[in-house]
Amino acid sequence: MSTKNKPPFRADHVGSLLRPKALFDAREKRAKNEISDEELRETENRCIREAVRLQEEVGWQGITDGEYRRAYFHIDFLEHLEGVAVEGGISVKFHSNQGEIDFAP
Repeated sequence: MSTKNKPPFRADHVGSLLRPKALFDAREKRAKNEISDEELRETENRCIREAVRLQEEVGWQGITDGEYRRAYFHIDFLEHLEGVAVEGGISVKFHSNQGEIDFAP
């Protein structure tokens, strides 16, 4: 019998987890210069610790920081390419249990 038909199953984790509201709020405040880079980093650290704790509690063997330090994967990547400028974006609104969410990568 193939081991693919019984646990442990092979799975790949790309790393991204849904970001908590506290992190969204901190990023928004940082964008408005209402908090410092250090205060944003403290919020990221707190949210990462919580994400790691939850993953450990459910028994995951591969733990991720949730990519909570990234705003958007593709933007963070592009910003590090020499000669590439990131400008503009498409503003989109999503609806969730918490209400309307603005998303403009």
